[in-house]
Amino acid sequence: MGRAGHVASGPWRSALALLPLAVLTFTLLALSTWLATKAYQEGWARALDSSTPKLDPTPKRASAGEQLFGRAGVGGSLAYKDWRLILRDPTQWSQLLVVVALAGVYLISVGSVTPPMPQFREILGYIQLVFQGFIVAAVAVRLAFPAVSTEARSYWLLRTGPISPRQIVVSKFLSILPVTVLLSLSMAVLSARAMDVGPTILVLSVLLGLSNALVMTALGVGMGAAAPRFAADNPAEIGVSPAGLAFMGLSLLYSVGLAALLGRPAIGSVLRPDLFPGLSALTSFEGLLGLAGLLLATTLGTWGALRYGWRGLDRWE
Repeated sequence: MGRAGHVASGPWRSALALLPLAVLTFTLLALSTWLATKAYQEGWARALDSSTPKLDPTPKRASAGEQLFGRAGVGGSLAYKDWRLILRDPTQWSQLLVVVALAGVYLISVGSVTPPMPQFREILGYIQLVFQGFIVAAVAVRLAFPAVSTEARSYWLLRTGPISPRQIVVSKFLSILPVTVLLSLSMAVLSARAMDVGPTILVLSVLLGLSNALVMTALGVGMGAAAPRFAADNPAEIGVSPAGLAFMGLSLLYSVGLAALLGRPAIGSVLRPDLFPGLSALTSFEGLLGLAGLLLATTLGTWGALRYGWRGLDRWE
């Protein structure tokens, strides 16, 4: 009987042991609630009493970055303004972390490929440049394409000053270009090193990566400026518009076209290393013709896309 009473009293003893802890928890919760309520009321009252802003009439000097970008004219000043806004807004600069993660996943995937023979590895290293262009286009559709549309109603404030649509489009292009160039060149060089390709494929990787960054950034800014959506609530919804999907399609076609343009000298350096040692494949007739076509496509593609953008934006007046 005494043993049964001892067993029954066990749970009660555990509950009594937890009682002081429960009392202390509820006491601290009630105290913190009271303090938070009192602090909020006093802070709200003080904010109402001191709501009159204090203006500082002292003229402010331009920062070193503003002076540096200002030497490029109005477009440089606008590009510096865009960078400051991106760095101040966590929802904007956090996208750069997504870009880094995307590039890291791609490089890890490329480095894990084990081709059966060296020739196949180099050919694969050249073909994967098309996929790099698609990644650059995916970044551009999120950063470059909505660049003009994110101005929203403040765009009309810009137009009240002596700023032309051409300067606005060029400034957006200059503000996004460092991100796409750094991403494209990093993927080109690191993936080429990971796959241990020859010098010809390495040089072509850098050239094609630079061309993709220039043209796709200009194409994104230009097409986004020609069909802006100033009333959009979220920049993400701008990229899934019909114009955004058309931009992705044109970017993919451009990336494939570049790879086909320089495909013969690239494959020749891989399959005939005795005939094209070193960088001699690029100095051949087909190589020089392909490099000239690359330069022409990059120049006309960049300038034409930007011109299309500022002419389309000018029609919104």
